[in-house]
Amino acid sequence: MPDRVRTSGTPTVSVVINTLDRATELAQTLRALRRIRYAGEFEVVVVNGPSTDGTAALLEEWGEDLVLGSVDVRNLSVSRNAGIRLAAGEIVAFLDDDAIPEPEWLTELVAAYDSPAVGAAGGFVLDHTGHAFQYTYGSVDRFGVAETHLEAPCPERCYPASWKIPHLMGTNASYRRTALEEIGGYDEFYEYFLDESDVQVRLADAGYLIAQTSRARVHHHFAPSHVRNAARVPRDRYPILKNKLYFALRHANDFVSIDEILRMFHAYVDHHREDVRWQVEHGNLVEADRARLEADAQRATEDGLRGALSTTGPAPTDVSRHRDELRAFDTLSRQDPRCFVLVSQEFPPESFGGIGTYTRDLASGLAAAGHDVHVLTRSADFDRVDWDDGVWVHRLVVADEERPADAGSVPAHIWAWSRACLAEVARIDDVTPVDLVEAPLWDAQGIALVRDGRWPVVVALQTSLAVWLESHESLATDEEWMAGFGRPVLAAEKEVLERSAAVRGISRAIVETVAALHGLDLGGRSQVTALGVGAPRLLDAERHVARVEREAGRVNVLFVGRLEERKAPDVLLRAFAKAWEREPSLALHVVGDDTIVWPAHGTTLRQWYETELGDDPSARAVRFLGSVSEHQLALAYGNSDVFVAPSRYESFGLVFVEAMMRGLPVVGTDVGGVPEVVRDGVDGLLVPADDVDALADALVRLGQDAALRSRFGANGADHYAAEFTAEAMADRTERFYDHVLTARAPLR
Repeated sequence: MPDRVRTSGTPTVSVVINTLDRATELAQTLRALRRIRYAGEFEVVVVNGPSTDGTAALLEEWGEDLVLGSVDVRNLSVSRNAGIRLAAGEIVAFLDDDAIPEPEWLTELVAAYDSPAVGAAGGFVLDHTGHAFQYTYGSVDRFGVAETHLEAPCPERCYPASWKIPHLMGTNASYRRTALEEIGGYDEFYEYFLDESDVQVRLADAGYLIAQTSRARVHHHFAPSHVRNAARVPRDRYPILKNKLYFALRHANDFVSIDEILRMFHAYVDHHREDVRWQVEHGNLVEADRARLEADAQRATEDGLRGALSTTGPAPTDVSRHRDELRAFDTLSRQDPRCFVLVSQEFPPESFGGIGTYTRDLASGLAAAGHDVHVLTRSADFDRVDWDDGVWVHRLVVADEERPADAGSVPAHIWAWSRACLAEVARIDDVTPVDLVEAPLWDAQGIALVRDGRWPVVVALQTSLAVWLESHESLATDEEWMAGFGRPVLAAEKEVLERSAAVRGISRAIVETVAALHGLDLGGRSQVTALGVGAPRLLDAERHVARVEREAGRVNVLFVGRLEERKAPDVLLRAFAKAWEREPSLALHVVGDDTIVWPAHGTTLRQWYETELGDDPSARAVRFLGSVSEHQLALAYGNSDVFVAPSRYESFGLVFVEAMMRGLPVVGTDVGGVPEVVRDGVDGLLVPADDVDALADALVRLGQDAALRSRFGANGADHYAAEFTAEAMADRTERFYDHVLTARAPLR
């Protein structure tokens, strides 16, 4: 064995991605690599197989950022060897084209090369849920039988001629490049399956150590491919069977007889027969796949025997012709990255109310600044972690349960959600230390976190239950409801406010209102950081037919919000009837959940309207659109002329920002935080709350004056660009978080 040289503390690394017909997944993987934090330099090598989708165009967009290669066969080993020859790094790290590495992935991988004897290193692989492990510590024997969830690494098994060795999964495996050159790269007889195992057995037989680390983690989305369908069932089992026999004959022949190898192989074929039968019965394969398996098994047996028992054996591949100069990959590097966790029960695309919308934009902005950002939100199906362009979105299933003893008086469903968030923050912290958690005051979502006390918790102060009850007198005076829910939640709100590290108010009005209602002096722990909205996402107009349509001579008025008392849609409908009588060009489109029952009269707003005003001539100009998709909401904004939201109270009024961003003049009420967002007579018109006549006058004025609509709309768009972009919100919030974490008083 030649002399082996220890790598430097930060050796250069070539990250090799072998891709085939996965342009969408590959784009995500490449964007994730921008967020890698590594003290040394690394490059990204992409070897494209005979792809027929948009992979070539995607790689052209990335241009000089990548080292590009290609192969014209569907053979992963051929593609891997091409990647090795293109690699200039001392370490070659392989990453699948449907995998997302965590930011510290390379740092943790390289740390395992602490001895010149280490020839390979790999880490853990999370499955498509991001919650369960597809692979942890593993081993493989000379029959190619793998164990994937050992309790600990097994370096004691790594020596020449060991029957069982430590094993790394191919989507998270790295190698010392000189070691790969020494053993002759990948055996190209393996088009896929056991290709990685073969390399690792040969490395062990050459005297190298294979290191396993729990902290170098990738998330494997396990996308469909030409070898498996969407149900993750193999389509073509010929390579699997052929390579199983070939592998055993190549590596077990000196340990057991050929008869024993063949008995193992025939049992393995029987296992596949049973699996195909089951998959056919459950609709994942079709009946013709049974006959195909038998033909594949016959051909695999012949080809596996022929390949393994040939007199010459496989010729080592020359992978020594590597590039000399590394092409460093640019990352979103910063000196002081933090790990922030944002809690929000609602989050797009499942729900995109005010809290969900701004949480998405805040998370994206903080991630764009180079921080690790995790969002905790609810899931309707199963626990999973999605990676969305820089943000880790943890979707959690939380079942209602009996209130445990540690909840105190907190309602069971509120405590269950907060406890689930506490457990998930702890899980994140185990890998990446969490610096700060933010949670909305609504539903006291941070209650378990502030009681736990391990991390500083910032309370995001929007509308609270205390504020909400001001406009819901029927519930505020319902003693049974208040005793069972209202007062316990009010107490939880106050506890969260008192025990949090800081309070982030979205307007001066909401800070002052909540402090007064709870009898608190928030003092220097609070700061106002106005919200912002990200630029509208591009839509494929051909796939979405607008439900709000333009018509010559018509002025479309749009309302967006919850159809509840606080939003005052009842006032709007009465005002619109009066306005339409004076200006029949007006048309009102009402977007929001129209199934909410109003306690005051026991019906939905829509039912109330049909009873009270359904026979009014203006009714033909009113449309209830109900809850709509994000795409439909964007189209509704785009096809409207005036935006209106006559709330009885708004802590901020994010919908006004969304409207101004799109150049719409706005009509609102001079309550809460609205005057801090909308400049009366500049961006739109503000009227007193519950004033039907004043609201009707504002609608008529804008409906009749196109020039005024245009001026207000342009002013609002400028106001948005100057104050309310997502980038501005993220910058304000980042500076506030920094003050919280450095124990300085927040800027006022």
